[in-house]
Amino acid sequence: MSSGWLGVAAALLSMSCSQSLDLGHGVSAGACTPWCGDCSTCADARCEPSPEGVDCPNGVCSMGVCRSPHCRPPASGYVVGLGNQSSCAVRDGRLWCWGRNTERELAMDLDARTTPGHVDTSNAWARVSVGRAHACGVQMDGTMWCWGANDRGQLGQGDTMSRRDPARTLVPGGGPWSSVACGGDHCCALAADALYCFGETTRGVLGIGATTSANETLPAHVGSGWTSIATGPMHACGIRSDGMMLCWGANDQGQLGTGTTADSPQPVAVASSGSWSKIAAGGAHTCAVATDGAVWCWGANDAGQLGLSGIGASQAAPERIDALAAIADVAAGERHTCARATAGTLWCWGSGVSQPTEPIAGATWLTIAAGARHSCAAREGALSCWGDNDWGQLGVGDTMARAVPEPLCFSDP
Repeated sequence: MSSGWLGVAAALLSMSCSQSLDLGHGVSAGACTPWCGDCSTCADARCEPSPEGVDCPNGVCSMGVCRSPHCRPPASGYVVGLGNQSSCAVRDGRLWCWGRNTERELAMDLDARTTPGHVDTSNAWARVSVGRAHACGVQMDGTMWCWGANDRGQLGQGDTMSRRDPARTLVPGGGPWSSVACGGDHCCALAADALYCFGETTRGVLGIGATTSANETLPAHVGSGWTSIATGPMHACGIRSDGMMLCWGANDQGQLGTGTTADSPQPVAVASSGSWSKIAAGGAHTCAVATDGAVWCWGANDAGQLGLSGIGASQAAPERIDALAAIADVAAGERHTCARATAGTLWCWGSGVSQPTEPIAGATWLTIAAGARHSCAAREGALSCWGDNDWGQLGVGDTMARAVPEPLCFSDP
């Protein structure tokens, strides 16, 4: 994947434009310059968004993009879950999904969807997380529901039968679920401070210790005292109530942060004495935010996903990204990472860009989420996505990749 898919929009949008486009989109007198599009104009040699509500070929201009007049802004914010080639989001209690659907990971019948589709008539969803080809969501009453592929027991139903319709996953011993994080073919979820994992057991990815079973089809207890959890394809990390971070699973690239490259089937402490507030598990790397707002990363660095000065060598212990401070949240994809500052600035790196050098253009960003090779972020009134789009996972109505964030349209179901 090229570095453009990081959505480093500031560098692109700051380029000059030409008011003479005689030869077509952006080509003038043999020189290629950016085409401003239907909802932007070239003013003072820069692409400037048209005013809100101006008519355009497909509806009205909104945030610099031509959108259907039926697009509805949310009353509240977004909670987003991104997988390999599919995406889901909760807004105003409703669950929407789009992208690849070959395993019914969108809880629909079609094989793919390029725009957000409403999953059901419930207005009670609170959280959602998407794995390789399955998804799980937690409703406001604490019930958890999972759907899609289930060949490794990743739906937590006690069997390996895939499901199109969301099926309820019960907490062992009763009680409500509070959050869920799905990796490749597994999930981990919190019920109060108790951590449970289910699905594929390969390389100790569930954190339940050595096991002779290839699958764990029901939620298995990992331990208590946890506050948050993040899952990658083959490793996971969690933060405990005392701020300590532990990781488990595959460690061939040092993604557990223990200073070694030995896998661990049980949670092991990260080689750092700091206290942590946020964590993200990528393809084979991990990044986390310390309580002082600093970002630390470790694991694979073949595409610059650690944000350090260079591409290549993996890091088996946490390394601080000196260019970032006052960070509120972090998200990690297959080979890229994004971080959101407390002031709303958004930074991304990896996929060939080794350091966060230019923030992504746009107003104050409120959330950030990363899939394998795409990302989505929310700001006031809109959710925007960018990156790979071969299955419509960006939700923008086609399968063309985007190098800069593009707002999605959510219409009334």
